[in-house]
Amino acid sequence: MRTEEDLRNAFDHLADSAPDPSNILAAQEPKPVRRSRTPLVLGAVLATTAAVVAVPVIVNHNKQQTVQPATQPPTRPANDSWRDRLNFPQPANLPYFDSSAFGRHSQGVILTSETSTCVVNAYAKGAFDAGSIPPGSQRIKINGTLGYVAVLADPFSPQAPKVKWAVWEPAPNTWMTTYCQRSHKVDPAGAVALAKVADLSEQRLPAPYRIGYVPAGLNVTSLSVIPHSSATSEAEQDFIAYLGTDQDEAENPSTGQLPHAQITYLTADSATATHLPKNAEQLTINGRTAYLGTDEGPNVLAIKGEGFQVRIELGGTVPNERGELIKIAKGMDLTANPHDLRAWFDAAVAIP
Repeated sequence: MRTEEDLRNAFDHLADSAPDPSNILAAQEPKPVRRSRTPLVLGAVLATTAAVVAVPVIVNHNKQQTVQPATQPPTRPANDSWRDRLNFPQPANLPYFDSSAFGRHSQGVILTSETSTCVVNAYAKGAFDAGSIPPGSQRIKINGTLGYVAVLADPFSPQAPKVKWAVWEPAPNTWMTTYCQRSHKVDPAGAVALAKVADLSEQRLPAPYRIGYVPAGLNVTSLSVIPHSSATSEAEQDFIAYLGTDQDEAENPSTGQLPHAQITYLTADSATATHLPKNAEQLTINGRTAYLGTDEGPNVLAIKGEGFQVRIELGGTVPNERGELIKIAKGMDLTANPHDLRAWFDAAVAIP
């Protein structure tokens, strides 16, 4: 079975701009703060980064200064990128819903068990280049829709030999793909079986925070939702927003220097297990205690509440990093109830 690191890497490649099938999961990676030092482990996400809330008062170690409260942004139009479009029953042989990733033009889900791993992707209309499906690919029917078993990039190792996927078009110019492996071997039959129960059905994507401010030049490039393996409720999941620039860092010689950020909301065991920033300056943000310090290099702003922890981290070259962290915090609203998804925001209007 793949390790959690493999699974996380697969989502790192989830497409954030119009992909072709040869790069099914090749995303514009947010180049984030989620370095290999903090792998997202299923059930106990270790140190990652996240967010905060609006602040009337900031308290330094030695003095207290008054700061004007953040002005809440006007209601913005819904962003259709941040909706949950995948709908399928949980396959009995894949008991673990591992994680979901949302890009601007695609969505992916990883399912895993002791012996199997599957990936399901859904692409926005026009985002998938069907013309890149290899000629001569085996034709199949998926619920009455024409599809293919096509040889495409390995979702976990894009440089490795290509593997077989199920690829089909459930709506005009709107494509979905599935990939499965069983006991470390590619399982095309499993991919087709999963395709036959997967469907597109737009649903609300719950977000535990609302973002009101992002540093100049940055925008939200993708989201991740990681349920806890031992969860006793739907709300026991971690939610991450990755921020980056429009520039592809892979084409930039100063790799690692482009501005990027990560806003993470940790719940239950994840929130308890994740340490607070080192050498932290203590602040008060919206009546909550916040901690501004370092996490093996970058500055981190964290708020720990009952049953949750929110963390914001900036990376690359960001001017006035401390000030920007505080501005992001001031521009955020947190859900009033971390334990109930019904109290969470609609990501389509909460995430810019």
